[in-house]
Amino acid sequence: MLRAAAVFLLVASPSSLLAAHNVTTAASRQQTLLEYVEARRDLSAAERKEWDKALRAEFGGQAIKDGTDEGVTAAKSVVAAAIFHGLEPRKAAKAARDAYHDVYRFVPAPIAVQYQILTFTGRKPKASSRELAFDFPRYFDENLAVDAARWWDEALASGRVPGPDRAETERALRETRLKMRGMLRDALYTGAEIEAHRAVASGDEARVLDEMLRDLAQLVKRDYAGVGRDPSLREAALPYFGRYTKLCDELGERPQAKPVFTAPPRAAERVVPERTSPRPQPERATPPAPVERTTPAPVDRTTPPAPAERAQPGRSSGAPVPLPGPLTRDTLLAPPTGWPQPLQASVSGWLGTPYLWAGVDHRGIDCSAFVREVFRESLRIELPRVAGPQHDMGVPVEQAQLRPGDLVFFDTMDRGYITHVAVYVGDGKIAHASSSKGVTHAELKQAYYQHAYWGSRRYLRQ
Repeated sequence: MLRAAAVFLLVASPSSLLAAHNVTTAASRQQTLLEYVEARRDLSAAERKEWDKALRAEFGGQAIKDGTDEGVTAAKSVVAAAIFHGLEPRKAAKAARDAYHDVYRFVPAPIAVQYQILTFTGRKPKASSRELAFDFPRYFDENLAVDAARWWDEALASGRVPGPDRAETERALRETRLKMRGMLRDALYTGAEIEAHRAVASGDEARVLDEMLRDLAQLVKRDYAGVGRDPSLREAALPYFGRYTKLCDELGERPQAKPVFTAPPRAAERVVPERTSPRPQPERATPPAPVERTTPAPVDRTTPPAPAERAQPGRSSGAPVPLPGPLTRDTLLAPPTGWPQPLQASVSGWLGTPYLWAGVDHRGIDCSAFVREVFRESLRIELPRVAGPQHDMGVPVEQAQLRPGDLVFFDTMDRGYITHVAVYVGDGKIAHASSSKGVTHAELKQAYYQHAYWGSRRYLRQ
C-alpha cells in the first residue's frame, strides 16, 4: 500500500453557526496547544496547569511554538474530546501526541483523530492507525471506512498519490468498497422504510419524508461511491427496496420483508402508522475466512424483544396514540396529554444500553439513534437519524429555558460542527448515549458539557 505521499488536508467544513471553540478556523490555528488549553475557561486553574504539564511532557517545544499545521489541529481535537470524556491529562496528552505524529506519517487527519477517540472510549480497533490508513481493506473497520475511502479517493483525484502507487491504491479502494456493501445494504433498507411510510403520507408529513429521502440520497451518493458491483445501487430515481434486494442478491443474503405501513385513517381519528413487517437481520452466507482475517464479525443489530419490565409508553391501555403532526423547522407540535411520563419511562428503559456507533437497538445504540428511539416510543414523532438534521427541526431555545423533551447538541471535538446530542430530562440533567458509558444521565452544568455546548432545539408545545 502507499507509504509516502504529500499530506492532503481533509477537514470538515465548519458550520455557519457559532460554537464555543472551533480548532479549524484560521484564528484558532494560530493557537499553540498550550494556548488552546489556557483558553479553555471551562477548566479550573489547577486543571489547566495539569494539562499544561502533561502536554509539555509529551510534545516539548512543539506544544509551545507551533499551532498552524494540521498535526497540531488534530492534537487539539483529541484534547477537546478527551476533556469532554473526562480523560486523565497524561493519557490524553499521549493520545494527542499519537494523533499528531500519525498526521506526519501521512495518516489522514480524520482517521488519526477518530482512532484516538475510539481508543480512549474503549473501542480501539484491532489494527494500528497506520494499518487502517494504508492497508485499510485488510483491517476494515466500519467506524473509519467512509473517511478512509473518501480521503484516498480525493488523494487519487488530486494527483497526490505518486504514479507507482496508484494501481495498488485503486485496488485497495475497490476491496474496501466491497466490504462496505453491508453498510450500504442497511442504508438502502432504511430508505425502503421511509418510502413505505411516504406512500401513505400526505401534506406536511409527506414533505418531511421527501426531505428525508433527499438527505438519504445525498448520503448514499456521497459515502458509497463504487460500493457494490451494480452502479444502479446509488441511482436515486430507483426504489430503495429494489436496490436493497439487488444488493442482497450480490451478497448472497436473504432479503428482509418489504416494509409496509397501514394507510392513515381520516383526520378525525388519525393515528400513527404502524410498521407491519418485522426487521430481522438477514441470514448471511458466510464465506471461509482467510487465515489472516482480522475484520470483526458484522454487528447483529436485530432489535431483541423488549424486556418484560420495560415500559411501553403510550401503548399500555391499547388505545391508539394520536400523531402529534409532521416535524418541520420553526414549528412546535402539540404532544398528547400526559406525555412527560412516557418520555421519562422510555429514557429509563434505555439506561445501561451500551454505546455502539450506528447501533439502533438494545444491543448497542449511538447518541442520535437514542434520542430518535425515545421520541418514537413516547411521542410517536419521527426524528431524522443523525444529529445535524435533528438540529434543523423545531425551534431554537436558550439553555436557561430548557424543558423536558428539548434536545441539546454538542461539539465534543472543537471542530466547528455537531458531534453529539442528548435529550433534556429536567432538573439540569440530560440523558444521552455516551461513547464511554453507554446510555446514562449527566449534569448539563458540568464544565466539559458547557464548553462543548452548541445549542438546543424544542419540538413540543408545552
